[in-house]
Amino acid sequence: MRILKELGFLAKYKLVSVRSISVEKHRGADARYTHLINLLNSANSDFKAQELDEMVFTDSKSVLLLRTSKSIVENLNLSPFIIDTSVERIDTKEKMAIKKDIFLYSSFRNDAIEYLGTEATAKHDLRPLSTYAMLVEDMKDFMRVFN
Repeated sequence: MRILKELGFLAKYKLVSVRSISVEKHRGADARYTHLINLLNSANSDFKAQELDEMVFTDSKSVLLLRTSKSIVENLNLSPFIIDTSVERIDTKEKMAIKKDIFLYSSFRNDAIEYLGTEATAKHDLRPLSTYAMLVEDMKDFMRVFN
């Protein structure tokens, strides 16, 4: 029970998915980064999208915990433990089976990450994701640090 009390502050943070990041840069000026994010703190799957203009950038196609929904500066990147497949462009036959969902890390075996969907009830093969190889490398890095 004590751990829940200690982690209670997380309820104030915003869970977001970074859909894309665009760069605006003019000669002699600093670059500005426009992050298109989905707020995932919702009772249903109809996530609200918003744009954040920043002088800094974060990782695209990632799931973040933000201190405030007005800035990405203070964040905790939850990828590869939580991923949002709604940002994936379905451009190959293999990707047609990918369900648009939020997936939570389940296990890591034989260089493969298994995820459980928040809405998907069947097991889904997420290896066709364009970011899958990076997710595996991130997971390997994490395992090296904490094993």
